[in-house]
This record gives sequence, C-alpha cells and structure tokens, in this order.
Amino acid sequence: MNHSRDSAADALHEKLVAAYGPDFSIDDFRPDPDTAPMEPPPPPPPPPPLPQENAEQLLREALIGGENSGDPTPVDFDAFLARKRDQTSEQ
Repeated sequence: MNHSRDSAADALHEKLVAAYGPDFSIDDFRPDPDTAPMEPPPPPPPPPPLPQENAEQLLREALIGGENSGDPTPVDFDAFLARKRDQTSEQ
C-alpha cells in the first residue's frame, strides 16, 4: 500500500494543523454518541429507457463503427490498469 501524500491530503493536513495545532491526533476525531446517524440521500432516478428502435440503431452504428475502425491491436492490460490507477490517484 502506498502511503505517499498527494496535494489534497497535504491541504487537508494543513487545515487540521491550523485548526488543532501540530500535535493533533486522529483519536481526537471521534463521533458524538448522541448524534443521530445520517441517512444517505436517495439515488437519482434512472434515465428513461431508449425506445427499442433507437437502441437497435445505436447498437448497429456502434458495431459498424467498430468494424470500420481497422484491424485489432493487442492490448497491454497491465499498462491499461496502471493508467487508470494514475488517473484515479490524480482526482
């Protein structure tokens, strides 16, 4: 596991130090037992389904586009995962 800090973590750390001093402890941040649990907001409703004709046309166009895109090329799955990991850590 990588324990390096990113800019978001550094910014949060600076705010905690400013608010609580350099000797704050994570143990100081315990939930108040008298506080009621929070309910998460309901999920947004799903988008309406596409009419069957539209879905078939979109699928047909995607298939034709894939066929016309050229010869298949090998995929370096490890490199793909590394790129996705890097993109996720940048957010």
